[in-house]
Amino acid sequence: MRWSRACLVACTVVAPAWGQGDAATATPPAAGLPRDESTAQGPGLQWRPPPVQWSGSVSYDLRLDHTHGQPRSTEHLVGTTLDALSYIYEPWLALVSGTLRVTASRLQGDATAPDGSDSFVTGGVRLNIFPRSRFPFDARYEVSDSRTDTSLGGNVDYRSRHLVLTQRYRPADNGFALSASYERRSQEGPTFGEDTQESLLADFSSRIKRHSLGASLARSLNRRLATGEETDFRSAVARHSYAVGSEFVLETSANWARSDDQLLIGGNQQTLSQWSSVALYRPEGQDLTLSASVRGFSFDNAATGGTESVAAGVGAAYDVNRNFRLTGNGSATRTDGAVAYAWVGSLGGTYNGDTQRLGEFTYDWNAGASLSNARSGDLEDNTFSTQLGHTFGRQWLLAPGESWSATFGQTLGVSYTRGDTEAPGHPLGWSRALTQTAGLTFSSNGPDRNAFARLSFTDARQFDAERARFQLVNLQLSGNYQVDRWHGWSGDLTVQRVLQRAITAEPVPVLGFRRERLITHSASGEVTWRAQRVFGVPRLRFQSRVRLSTDTQTSDIVLLALPDRESAVWENRLDYLVGRLELSATLRLSKTDELWRELLLLRLQRNF
Repeated sequence: MRWSRACLVACTVVAPAWGQGDAATATPPAAGLPRDESTAQGPGLQWRPPPVQWSGSVSYDLRLDHTHGQPRSTEHLVGTTLDALSYIYEPWLALVSGTLRVTASRLQGDATAPDGSDSFVTGGVRLNIFPRSRFPFDARYEVSDSRTDTSLGGNVDYRSRHLVLTQRYRPADNGFALSASYERRSQEGPTFGEDTQESLLADFSSRIKRHSLGASLARSLNRRLATGEETDFRSAVARHSYAVGSEFVLETSANWARSDDQLLIGGNQQTLSQWSSVALYRPEGQDLTLSASVRGFSFDNAATGGTESVAAGVGAAYDVNRNFRLTGNGSATRTDGAVAYAWVGSLGGTYNGDTQRLGEFTYDWNAGASLSNARSGDLEDNTFSTQLGHTFGRQWLLAPGESWSATFGQTLGVSYTRGDTEAPGHPLGWSRALTQTAGLTFSSNGPDRNAFARLSFTDARQFDAERARFQLVNLQLSGNYQVDRWHGWSGDLTVQRVLQRAITAEPVPVLGFRRERLITHSASGEVTWRAQRVFGVPRLRFQSRVRLSTDTQTSDIVLLALPDRESAVWENRLDYLVGRLELSATLRLSKTDELWRELLLLRLQRNF
């Protein structure tokens, strides 16, 4: 429901008004609302009905619905909508608005589905108390039905209820801010019963000179009543920041989270808590950066047990010049209260060459080397690694604000490890890896357009040990384009393919090793075409929208797909407005779990 429209007051509101001797000090009414000019005489409490701005509509809907493999259905819906907007006493005290829609439906099925009739009520109400004060309160409740709202996607009809309560507060000096909210959603349908989601959130923030404080508490509870399943998630977060200009920054945070799941496959409880403090110091006018950190982590699983660790680290970076940087860092970790500590330290340097022009191309190169030492108990490993990389690039300027660019890069890494620990993924001896990247980018900016397109490819291969391989192909499109005054499109789309392959050890040692491959395909985004004047006819509007959201995984054993998702939607809507008469037609094609659904909705509506 759109609250920007005038909305219905569900019941008549009788508002108090205190007598005022000076009419010039009275608060003006809300915009567009009539005002009773009669002034209360004398002191005391006077009562008068508030002004109400009414509007509404009467509509007829024809709904043709078909899901592959299921009977076709034809539904006729007749509805009346009443909207209202008003205030209580004065607009500064409370604003109230709402919508009430009563719908009667008649369903006609085929030979396998009986006919039927139904009536239902949708709408909502919203109350804002002290809307322009330092402590506003907002409450709203909405009821919607997928039979009259095509934005509620899916292959089943259901009703949705939504309750939101929000309270905010800040003092006069703006020293801090407090907010608390409660939200409850429910969905009810003939195929899945009733699902509910409840969440409670409290937030605090403050800034005092160089200090910044923040804290939040949250809890969410999801239930499926048909099966008795339930997930309960609680969390707490605290943050503190201290800064002295741009030279010194200290960030400290702590968080706690607990989940309690009661599912058909069984119950489980997990608790996670962690804290960290990170300091960064960079003296003004110097090229030296120092850092220090300390972290604590605790995790407990009711089924598998838990673990605890504490770690501390220091680091330094020095820019010798604009090309050459030296780095060094070290960290120590204590796990599960063990006496022995794990230590990891490294020293390294990187060099980035100046950009060179080779005709129409640009060329960049970089090199780096590092020496690291790792100790855990009586085990020690030493690793020396180097890498060398380069990148070619070119740009084509086609027109003002429009260009193409292409890049290609390679990075070769070689390392040698000597020590006591050898395991899959951490071999001793030599290890070589090659990473190659390529990208093609198009951008166009102007008063009537803003477009971006990029196709990128990444291939990373390991030539030793696991012989792991990683490939990523990514296509990204986004922007908007105004063809002329009446036509334009907008949207964004991301399509991705990921390949991962490695040689892994079998759980049973006698089986040796096997090659494992995993391929992931995903696509998500939305593209919309809008025409404000179809065939040059004023007030005849058309909109076509395509939305994709798919994820599939293919392994050597099985094909996996995320179930119960609306993976593809193509919605076309035609609207025509003649005075207060509205005509609309909506054709919606959607795909959920390999099932296609066609929905045609015709609407005739008279506003008043």
